[in-house]
Amino acid sequence: MTLIPPADILDDSVDTRRYWRGVALFVALLLALSVALVARGGTPRVRALTLLPAPGSEVSVQPLIRARFSRAMDRASVEPTVRIAPDVPFRVSWNENELRILLQAPLQAEARYRVTVGPGLVDADGIELAGQLQWEFSTRRPRIAFMTGNNELWLVDPATEEQKRLTAPGQAVQSVTTTHQGDTLVYTVVESETATNLWRMDLQGGGLTKLTDDQNTIYNAPQFSPAGDLLAVESRRLVDVGGVTTLAAPDIELRRPSDGSPAGVIYGAGDEAGHSARWSPDGTQIAFIESSQGAVAFYNFTSDLRIFPAESPSFSQQIWDPASRAIAYARFYPIDQMVRQVAVIRDGNMGSELPVLEREADQSAPAWHPDGSLIAFVQFSAVAGGPGDTLWIVASQRNDAEVALSEPDIIYSEPQWSPDGEWLLFGRVDPTAANGEQALWMMRLDGSEPRQLTDEGYKALWIP
Repeated sequence: MTLIPPADILDDSVDTRRYWRGVALFVALLLALSVALVARGGTPRVRALTLLPAPGSEVSVQPLIRARFSRAMDRASVEPTVRIAPDVPFRVSWNENELRILLQAPLQAEARYRVTVGPGLVDADGIELAGQLQWEFSTRRPRIAFMTGNNELWLVDPATEEQKRLTAPGQAVQSVTTTHQGDTLVYTVVESETATNLWRMDLQGGGLTKLTDDQNTIYNAPQFSPAGDLLAVESRRLVDVGGVTTLAAPDIELRRPSDGSPAGVIYGAGDEAGHSARWSPDGTQIAFIESSQGAVAFYNFTSDLRIFPAESPSFSQQIWDPASRAIAYARFYPIDQMVRQVAVIRDGNMGSELPVLEREADQSAPAWHPDGSLIAFVQFSAVAGGPGDTLWIVASQRNDAEVALSEPDIIYSEPQWSPDGEWLLFGRVDPTAANGEQALWMMRLDGSEPRQLTDEGYKALWIP
């Protein structure tokens, strides 16, 4: 075997300098990229997949504020950097990579807000992230939905008093609810003696969707969850009892507002009878009336159901304190060998019950102010032919009270605070008026500027 010298293997026509020039060019390119990265800052930047409210949007004074990060975050580095301007109290929670900013008081109407998260953020792997999240949105003026005497659903703008009918003539609306964002209504329509069904309305686009089409069920009193993803609704089904068709006791069930599909039954097994469900502001509990036992109940979506005796309780719309610890409602109470209807506060954890204000007259419809500091309620005239009803505003700590409004012979009904807490809406009946209808009125928190909004109006509801 003949060995060939290495020098004889190489082709004299191949210039190896070309190869080394290519290597040098590649290395130079890598260096250039490195320099560019250094110039831009080699630290990765914080990024969000979604921001709510959408930047530049106009929303309710009770919006959902969310930031979904593109990566898992060190939550301890994020939470201290969260700011809202103008300042408003809030707390934060998490759902996987989503930061949830939970407002503890409503925003002001027709105002602009900026949310900032960062800088100084760190991801779950301990990597420092450059930059910050910052976006702005504005709030719109709240409106009011109400029903007329013939059960049509209308909308009124309190600022302009402009009114608009929402439902078709002849469509008999029984009850209505709205989201915290104020962009959607769900209401019940009486279709026959045996059928009352759920409908959804998009207030932005005006679209209508029938959510249920049951012929032997009465749906009533739907309530949106704070997140807007579920409805708690009262349902009563027609059943045969000994050959006689009758309505069963009310159940409380969950339904999806997107399509009306069932999402479970909260209460209603056997002899259970529940109605008037009200979600807590944080969405973790539902308070309702247990009518078979004469009680109020708290359910926290576990096996924990707390039931407290309360004779003939009644709930208004705004029963919860903003911290989701207690509810205010009216119930009958034995006082001095008499039975009176009294406004009370029930602590859901401790179970304690205290009167809102001790007075020798019947009281109804307590409504908790959005910031938790006040409760408004109606006190009825103590005697027939007396001075008329009184609207009271009471400090929720029961250390101060004042009459907000009182007129001879006038009858007041369910007060409701505006979402921003600046106004109190209420029903007002003048028995001497020609039409005899309940009108809707509103006044400032301090009782000033009382004015009439509508000639008639029932079951009113603020639209944030």
